[in-house]
Amino acid sequence: MTRICVLSTSPSRDSRSRESAKYVVNLLEQTPDITVDYIDLQETPIDLYPGQTEDAQRSDLIRRFNSVDGWIIAGAVYNGGASAHIINFLHFALDSDKTPHGRPFFLIVSAGGNSSLFAFDELGARIRREVKAVEVGAAVLVTKDVPANEARLKAQVELFLPLAELHGR
Repeated sequence: MTRICVLSTSPSRDSRSRESAKYVVNLLEQTPDITVDYIDLQETPIDLYPGQTEDAQRSDLIRRFNSVDGWIIAGAVYNGGASAHIINFLHFALDSDKTPHGRPFFLIVSAGGNSSLFAFDELGARIRREVKAVEVGAAVLVTKDVPANEARLKAQVELFLPLAELHGR
């Protein structure tokens, strides 16, 4: 059984990235031998600066995020960069000493235009460097064109799944 975590990081309830993450969850749930763990930081927020205390909810989210064979991470570009929500969560979740290397991932980005993808190029590079993860393709840009979004996301999932299955063996 291949385990995938879909992480939605947008603070907005009606965001394109959240809707795209839910679409991907639906696709994966229809795929045999795939288990999906959907984490939505809008529904389960974590403190930006929690201090030294251990938070059981944050620890559970991090455990869930790191116990899978592949990640799909969705978020929005704010002011030319990945949002603080996604960066904050990944600072807690990615631990180069505990996270298995070679885990595949891909990014879903909601942005105003193609030039905004640069913000997620840097995010992908951070993940690749921190835990030696394998980025599958370029970030998928989601726009107001829902049928085009769905076609791009479906194609990306098809590229991603074989790598996640290999990682899970």
